[in-house]
Amino acid sequence: MIDINIIPLEQYRDILLKVPPLNLDEQLDSYYFRIDHVVTEGKMNYLQNICNILNSWCNILVQLSNKSHCYLPIDFSDQYIGCFRVHRNKDRYTIDYGFTTKIEGHAILPSDSIPFNIDDNAYKQTSLSIERNIDEFIEGLRYTITSIAQVKVD
Repeated sequence: MIDINIIPLEQYRDILLKVPPLNLDEQLDSYYFRIDHVVTEGKMNYLQNICNILNSWCNILVQLSNKSHCYLPIDFSDQYIGCFRVHRNKDRYTIDYGFTTKIEGHAILPSDSIPFNIDDNAYKQTSLSIERNIDEFIEGLRYTITSIAQVKVD
């Protein structure tokens, strides 16, 4: 469902985020993933930071209690942070995409952004809402993580 692809030869604007059921098709900037302290310590490349944040999403989603919601950040920009909002209702998730300007991308590194706590009034929804089965949604995220991990970058 969430399709994240990397354009390896691009310097920035190299993360393609597509979620057709949400009518979402965005080209994101990897800059904050690249300067994340985990990368600058030489332990891994920026793609590993993307995989780490997606793995954190999986952990949060599994632990999300019924009738509660969370925000999952992915687009770290100078002016805003783009994120998914996920609400759990029994074995289903309601998912949409939006952003907040209350926290700007330069104020927090991706590796420090989970849990992503924002006030509900600070979130501006920009996509449709869809409902998905919990297991299918997490399985799709794990597939995306595996795909990103296989991309070769210099």
